Amino acid sequence: MTSDQLLCLIKQLIAVIVGLIITIILSRFITPILMNLSVRDVNKEPPPGIEKELWNSVIEPTKSGGEILGTLETIFFFLSLWIAHPELIAGWLVFKVGSKWEVWSNLVKVPEKMDMTDEINYLRARHDWGTAVLTRFLVGTISNILLAMIGTAICFGVQQLLFML
Repeated sequence: MTSDQLLCLIKQLIAVIVGLIITIILSRFITPILMNLSVRDVNKEPPPGIEKELWNSVIEPTKSGGEILGTLETIFFFLSLWIAHPELIAGWLVFKVGSKWEVWSNLVKVPEKMDMTDEINYLRARHDWGTAVLTRFLVGTISNILLAMIGTAICFGVQQLLFML
């Protein structure tokens, strides 16, 4: 490898590292803010007959690795865009939807009714909770894609600047 080739490789590596770091920082700060803002007006009141603390323990998102998964997802989106293979993103989205469908259909299935409350109030609470879950899922995913696009654009911009030197 010649010194010019090595210098070219180093410049590309610097650009990728800068773009990736910016993408990760944006993802760790902006995505959670957007997800929380997107559901701030969703009614989180339990249906009558169910204690608020118990209801919140069921409907509030858990700290079970979602932030790490979101960061990894953003890195994956960034790298997919950087290598010019956005079809990898499409494949991930298909996998993600299939996984969510399976988990929500079989593992986290919400009962059709609860004896501790009347049907209409329970329906309202299920609707509100479903709205919040779907909104967080969609906002988190689109946020990760957009932030990866920004990070990739920054990467290419840094690369152009470095090659002008």
